Amino acid sequence: MIPLPLPFLWLVLAPAPQATPSFPTEVEVITVDAVVVDKNDRPVTGLTRDEFRVLEDGKPREIVSFEEYARGETPIEEEEAVPPPVATNARGTELRGRAFALLLDDVFTPLHGSEEVRRGAEAFLRSSVGPGDEVTISTTSGNAYWSAGLPEGLEDLLAVAARFKGRDTQGRYGTQEYGEFRTDLSGTDAASIERARNSMFEMKRMTELQAYEIVNGRRNGDRQIAFEIDHIRKQRMKITLAAVRRQLDALATVRGRKSLILMSPGFLRDDTPDIRETAAASRRANTALYFVDVRGLAGQNIFDASQRVEGGPSFQALTGEEAERNLVTAGTQSLAQDTGGFSIRNVNDFANATARIAAESRSYYLLGIHPAEGKGPRDWRKLTVEVTRPGLTVRSRRGYSLRDAPPPEEDAKGKDKDKAPAPTRKALDPAVAGALDAAHAVSGIPLRAMAYVMEPAPQDMTRVLVAAEFDPRDLGRGGASAKLGFSVNITHRDTGRAFESNERVEVRRGDGAPEGWRSVAREFMLPAGVASARVVVHDPATGALGAVTQRIEVPAASVFRVSTPILSDQVDPSGQKPQAAVAVHREFVASGQLFCQFEVLGAARGPQGPRVSSGLLLRAADGTIVRKGELTPIAADPDGRVVRLIGMGLEGMKEGSYDLVLDVRDEVSGQQVQRSEPFTLVPPS
Repeated sequence: MIPLPLPFLWLVLAPAPQATPSFPTEVEVITVDAVVVDKNDRPVTGLTRDEFRVLEDGKPREIVSFEEYARGETPIEEEEAVPPPVATNARGTELRGRAFALLLDDVFTPLHGSEEVRRGAEAFLRSSVGPGDEVTISTTSGNAYWSAGLPEGLEDLLAVAARFKGRDTQGRYGTQEYGEFRTDLSGTDAASIERARNSMFEMKRMTELQAYEIVNGRRNGDRQIAFEIDHIRKQRMKITLAAVRRQLDALATVRGRKSLILMSPGFLRDDTPDIRETAAASRRANTALYFVDVRGLAGQNIFDASQRVEGGPSFQALTGEEAERNLVTAGTQSLAQDTGGFSIRNVNDFANATARIAAESRSYYLLGIHPAEGKGPRDWRKLTVEVTRPGLTVRSRRGYSLRDAPPPEEDAKGKDKDKAPAPTRKALDPAVAGALDAAHAVSGIPLRAMAYVMEPAPQDMTRVLVAAEFDPRDLGRGGASAKLGFSVNITHRDTGRAFESNERVEVRRGDGAPEGWRSVAREFMLPAGVASARVVVHDPATGALGAVTQRIEVPAASVFRVSTPILSDQVDPSGQKPQAAVAVHREFVASGQLFCQFEVLGAARGPQGPRVSSGLLLRAADGTIVRKGELTPIAADPDGRVVRLIGMGLEGMKEGSYDLVLDVRDEVSGQQVQRSEPFTLVPPS
């Protein structure tokens, strides 16, 4: 039996530090990404530096760097990829394309509108993104959350989108909403609560817009019922906006173009701290928010086929149903406009609608300026980007601060204690929380991670070991040791269940301390299915952070399989018999030894117990078979477990890539399984 890891396990590994990106710090450069569109909202390419003007607080600033980014459309089907066994943030794994957050609103969307949201999300994933892009898909309630790169993550993202489900209510406001309202109004007198219970019929008949107008004195009606409905609406809006801010925080560390797409029926416009704080968070993250009204045309031919971009609501010229539809989405429309995005409404062709959003991310300009003197690092600076060529419109962020502070008016108005926390996010360092929610690799601390799917556990669970290795050099502020944060968040794709571990690990220095990379592992009990593990290492002393994402497939307990093989260059002799030491790296010194350990699971039991045999092939990158081991029986342990430890010398083998192919046969049932494990041999240091 493979022994469980200690709370953290130090390993002395082959010194193979990975270079991390560095950026000049002598002169700070603020980068502004600007999208330029013509009168038909088509992105314009080919502009030069001299055709742009950047104003900071109304005064021109010199454009010190200029780059045009123009990417053609690349269908996902043209490229196929399989996630590697080891997730790494080494150079070359950085974000290659664009970053998108696709936020599906299950707080405001009714059950009968679920199909429209699913249709819109699928259209975006299949038609608007391509290889190299990274997408996070989530719901405003927090019931679903998944991040993946493309093309390898497309299947998982579609699976999450397919299980979207709006609110199941009785009428517009039913028992569920009333129960939430009653909980929120626990201090209200009993007579008012009883009156609300007896007024369910009136609640079902009154719309949010009517309630809002009654509460604000714009029409006559039952103020008590209106207050109850408006209270529920505000609570929903707080939850939705908290989910938006969570996504913005996750996108904050991405360099390059990033977009947040909110697919929602929309919400009313309230001048609340939550909306102001969300707009400020968008500007700090340099992320445009786009609103897609998933109600579509709803049987109404309101707008023509041009499907124009709406910069903001204009109610004066609207009447009847058109005016009401605009009013009930005014909050989301204004938020999109304030953050540099736009709204898409009154369309049923979601593929074309989301393609317009993606088109902006394929063609944009990166403009670099030096900050103007005379303001502090937390002072807000207003930005304006213009082009001299007539007939063109620029969309860009509207300001910045050097230390990501909110604008003064938002900082003052946003101090509201009645804020809804982001769904399912624990109280962590903001940098760690954002990294746990993100999809992209973060390379501030060199890091690699791997998931070991081990034996079944009680209650239809499986033991999964998430192991990570990191390079601790240059961490901490000196001294004999440094304490790092180590966080793992695992999300189950098909249920949305989350499993999280947040702990501290100590890096020792000086005499007797190991050199090179260090290792740490955590154990989880997971249900069968697909899961995603996000691993984050954080140095509180310096702010350095490393993060990677690893996909996990957990089979059903009854499936005939082998546990994830442990490939290692070391043996742990501390148990009753030698065990391969848990490792993540797949590079081994050509003159050393290689150990492989695995357990056979799900084998049939004959009269004498399980009878299992295994063999192996060692194959070079060119297909040459270097070594071959025929099938030989594996003796079961006294407790019936079938575990094999293989050791082989690497002396004389050429450097390069290899595959270790395990061949395992169940002699009782006749089932057979093969598993290939890649590794690389490197020269001695």
